[in-house]
Amino acid sequence: MVVFNWTENYKYIRELSSLTDILRLFPHVMPKKTFQLLRSARDGENIFEDNIISPDNVNELFPELSSRYYASTTIKATPEGAKTLEAMYMAGRLPLTKGKKPEEASIESYLEKCELIQQNFECHEFFVRNIDLVECDTFSIEFLTDAFFVHKHGLLDTSLKIGNIVVRKYSSSYKSNSGKNCSWCHEYSWNDTSQNHHRLESGEGCQRRNNRRNDESRNYGLPE
Repeated sequence: MVVFNWTENYKYIRELSSLTDILRLFPHVMPKKTFQLLRSARDGENIFEDNIISPDNVNELFPELSSRYYASTTIKATPEGAKTLEAMYMAGRLPLTKGKKPEEASIESYLEKCELIQQNFECHEFFVRNIDLVECDTFSIEFLTDAFFVHKHGLLDTSLKIGNIVVRKYSSSYKSNSGKNCSWCHEYSWNDTSQNHHRLESGEGCQRRNNRRNDESRNYGLPE
């Protein structure tokens, strides 16, 4: 049996619940103090004698997800991380409100959610690498992005046959209004088996398409 490594599949970490949400499943837990324990482990401290959470495993149990747009991170809880918290909670090893004791708590629904995420990921990866076995004629932007990356190595303007459907990819770069940088917009288009046309796009450049810097009618943002 192959063990699913969440930290090696980073983009799927975003589907996991945050540590804050998981701690809400345990009555009377003090979130701030629990976060302090994890920070201590990240800083290299062995906070528990049995190393149930240690500098060696804290990042695997509770990986950090960085925001693309803000200088902030979110700590996520993997299934093993949630199980670890549950065991510590029931043993009275998590910080609790003064005078309170552990009560009945369940993470079963979260573990079921994680199992579904894992199954979807493994299915996605299989068909990304075996596009000749794909039988559907509608695709997600995530699937197309990964399929073109694997089979076309990131080429900008190209096509790819997925099952019996030919998908075409067109890429354009667009400048920011300041003109200091540019970003790409990737457009994917195809006709399904009923000859209905589909189009999807991705990339930060897609939002910049209508910037004044990219608009001929506004003289590309230059002074008149």
